[in-house]
Order: sequence, then C-alpha cells, then structure tokens
Amino acid sequence: MKLHIRPVLDQFRERLASVEAAPQLALLGLLAGLVTGIVVLLFRASVEGVLAAINGSHAEAFENLEPLGRLLLPIIGATVIGLYLWRQSASERRLGIPHVLERFAHHQGYFSVKSLINQFNIGVMTLGSGFSVGREGPAVHLGAAASSLIGQWMRLPNNSMRTLVGCGAAAAIAASFNTPLAGVIFAIEIILLDFSLASLLPLTLAAVTGALLSQLVYGSTSVINVPPLALGSLWEVPWLIVCGIVLGALGALFSWWLLACQRWQRGPLFIRLLGIGVLTGAIGWYLPEAMGMGYDSLNAALIGQLSLGVLLSLALIKTLLTATSIGFGLPAGLISPILVCGACMGGALGLIGQDLFGLRSPSGLYAMLGMAAAMGAILQAPLAALIALLELTHNPHIVFPGMLVVAIANLTAAQVLGQGSVFLQSLRQQGIGIRFSPQVQAMQAVGVSTLMERDFICLPRVVTVEHAKRLFAQRTPRWIIIERDDKPITLLRAADLASQLASDNSTDIDLLTMPGERRDLCVLPMQATVHEALAELQSQNSEVLCLMVRRRRSAPRPAGLVTREALDHYYQLNR
Repeated sequence: MKLHIRPVLDQFRERLASVEAAPQLALLGLLAGLVTGIVVLLFRASVEGVLAAINGSHAEAFENLEPLGRLLLPIIGATVIGLYLWRQSASERRLGIPHVLERFAHHQGYFSVKSLINQFNIGVMTLGSGFSVGREGPAVHLGAAASSLIGQWMRLPNNSMRTLVGCGAAAAIAASFNTPLAGVIFAIEIILLDFSLASLLPLTLAAVTGALLSQLVYGSTSVINVPPLALGSLWEVPWLIVCGIVLGALGALFSWWLLACQRWQRGPLFIRLLGIGVLTGAIGWYLPEAMGMGYDSLNAALIGQLSLGVLLSLALIKTLLTATSIGFGLPAGLISPILVCGACMGGALGLIGQDLFGLRSPSGLYAMLGMAAAMGAILQAPLAALIALLELTHNPHIVFPGMLVVAIANLTAAQVLGQGSVFLQSLRQQGIGIRFSPQVQAMQAVGVSTLMERDFICLPRVVTVEHAKRLFAQRTPRWIIIERDDKPITLLRAADLASQLASDNSTDIDLLTMPGERRDLCVLPMQATVHEALAELQSQNSEVLCLMVRRRRSAPRPAGLVTREALDHYYQLNR
C-alpha cells in the first residue's frame, strides 16, 4: 500500500494556517524540541570538549592556567574568530538573541543554513577562548534557526514558522539550564510576546522535550548547586528593597555600557576583536575568575565561599568586561555572565547586611536573589527570571523575597534609570526597530490561506469559444485568472465570460478586451500571514491576492484568491 505524502502534507499546512491547529502545533513543538535538543547538546559537548582540552577536567577553571596562558588564550581566540569572519558580510555576522528577534519581527522567523553554521562555529570558538560570555545566547539562536529550517523544508505557513522559532528558543533554554518552565516563559516574554493558549502548548512540549534530552545526557541535576536556604526574618524586607535598587542599578550599568561600546562597532572588526582579546587576557592575568561563563564562580558565591572583596571585584569587573565584549561586536551570549554578576553582587550585599545590621540570612540566599534580579533587570523579563530562580534552586521559600527583589530591580532599571531590554535597545541603536502590537500579532498568528477561495479557473489571454464552453460545462467558477506565460496578470468575473459566450459568435475571445469587470491582483506565497497580505495589498494598491503554491521541481501555480473585502472583514472582526 503506497502512502501519498503530498496530500497529507498539504492538509497539514492548510490546517496550520488556522488559529485552531492545536494538534498540528503540538506535533511541531515536539519536533522542534527534539531537533533543538540534539543541536544544543552537540554545541554544549563541543564547547566543553574544547574547554576540557585547555583547562583539564574542570572545564571552567581558568585559574589552572599559567598567567601567560590566560593572557594569550583570548588573544589567539580573537584572531581565529576575526579570520573566520573576515570576508563575511555584516548581515552574516549578526548572531545571538538580538538576531533571533530581528528575524522573528521582520523576516517571519526565516533563518539560513549559514546562519546556523556560523553561530555553532563562532560560539565554540568564543566560549573556548575564555571570553566572559555565555552559551545560552548562541543556544537560543541555534534552536530558533534549526526549528526554522524544519519549517522551511516542509514549506509551512509563516504563522507556524513564528511558533517554531519560539519553540526552538524555549527548548534551547530548557536544554541549557534544565529549566523547561523557564524556557517557555523566556520564549513568551522575550521572543513571542504572546500569552495565548495556542502558543503555550507547542512551547511547553518543545521545552519538555529539550529538557528531557538534556537530562538523558547530563542527568537531572541543575547547572548550579545550592542548599535549601530561606529568609531569616521579615525584618530583612527593607534590606531586600535596597538590594533590588542596587541590582537594578547594576543591570542598568550593564545595558548602558554595552550600548556605549556598541557605538564603536564602526571600526574594523579584526581590531575590535583583538582589543577584546587583549582586555580579557589582561584581566584574566590578575582575576582568572572573570574569564569564561563563570559557573564555578556562581556556585562558589551561592554557597558562600567567596570573600566580600572578591565578590565586589568580580561583580563589577565581569559586568563591564562582558558588556564591553558584546558591545564591541563579539558574537556571543550574555545570560550566564549576568547571572554570575548578579549572584556576586547579591552575595556581597548579603555580607554587608550581616556586618551592618546582623542579618540572619546567609549570603548565599542574597546571591540567589541577585542572580534573578540582574537577569530580570537587564532582559526586562521579570517572570522568566523568577521562574528560572525557582527551577534552578528547587526552593519554594525563595519565591517571596525573589518576587520583591526582581520587581524592585526591574523598576529601578527601566523606570528610574531608563534602561529597557538590552536586546531591543541594541537593535534600536543599530537602526532595527521592533514594535510589538497586539493587533499585528493577532494577524501574524493566522495564515491568509484560511481566507482564500478556490472557485476559479486559469485561462490564457486568448481562449477559443469551444474551449471556454467546455470548461463551463464541467463547472461554474466565480473567477477567472488571466495568465500570460503561465503567470497571473489580472482577474475577470466568470459571469462576464459566460455572458460573452452567449452573445459572441466568433471563434476566439480576448479576455483583456472583452466587456467585463476586472480586478488588479498581486501574488503572494501561500505561506503568508494575514498581516503580510494586508501590507502587500496596500503597497501594490491591488484588490485581490493570488496565493501561489510551489510544488517541488515546478513553477509556482495559483492556489487560491483572497479579496480585499475578505481581508477588511477579518481586520474589523479582530480590531
């Protein structure tokens, strides 16, 4: 028995264009989670393999290297990265979460294979060179790109492509941190900005699948190890508020300095990368803890092993070093370093509170709170930060102080110091504006193919009376698409041709000159969303959209028609 794949896939695509495609989206979520999990695990294994070859069994123990080795490692890494990117265009150098946001907002979530390869290779080079950056940003890019490529291969409608990108991001965070719920909230708060149930189901399945693969390889333990700590007394609430303000200021400092350094990106890329390498090596000579992602320093801060001086030095130096590296154009992530910076600053504030006011809570508790507060303030994603805090610590007692500190830190960074999401600010400074409108999002969530009508036939400009009568004997269409060289050029009402056939005794009929009502049309791929369709009609000043479908190894052919009236009606219903 032969299975006919094409009709099944066509039905799958058409169903995905609707907002009521829960089973199909769930299947896509599982597939995206599986592919993303595999890609992210390969990436993580590659990074850890390089670091193990450099540092031995303790991958992030850069202090095991001789000072000269710590100086030369990032310089050599910067040279290799610069040579790799030397002949690539500026668009090909765009990587990380800001690039994911750009592709999602302006390109319907489409990524190229080269983008995925670049991110994988450069991510391994960067993290293996000891730079103060994180692996989660590259992982999100890899997950989004891998999931997008699945959708492109299946030629899925653009509304589901956007969901796939979100699924890839959720699965990447879940696989990196072993935090599936935080992955879902991160994708919603940072990428999709869509809290609808339609997107929640595939995101959840993708995140669970990514976390499951991570647990199968690395076990169920978290990337950090903390004891079950709790707030010592409610009298510490005023100090928690102070901590939120300080951590919000730290987040604002990070964003401000990154944006300031980004203004220098007009200089030669190789010189900028070499400068970052020299700066990282020089700092690593004296403070090796500032190099790398910093998970070893993070764990030390959480269990109270670091002194006040080390905590403050590491918090400030790593904050500025990470912001400088990314601002100067090093294509890498920032989530891991800001967790370390926040934890160190939080731990320092805990020790200060113990010395000044005799606080009973251990400094590790404040380190946990600082970790979440810094992440929430810099990303402007408080819910994702809180969920990550809860999942990483497995400590329900952290919720109350965590909510307070994260909220205060977010308000301080955004409302008092005027620093929004570092990703959006970075894109805006590069001239890439991203606006999130609920109305636009609603129209981007639906494929225009759900509004199309199929009651048409395609005819060349000149048709014989006999051929036309034979067609009308078989069916009575509403529209006739007039084609030239197998390409649609205009639309004619079928009733006008029927009237002409009844009164015309000639052998041939010119469909462009005969009396009748014609409508200008423009073409659009069948994968387009309702928002794309409205924009295309307005830009082309046309009345009808002809949706085109491409079969493998054949030219695009008309699949359906969408009139301006149908789009206007849908727009009015969803205002």
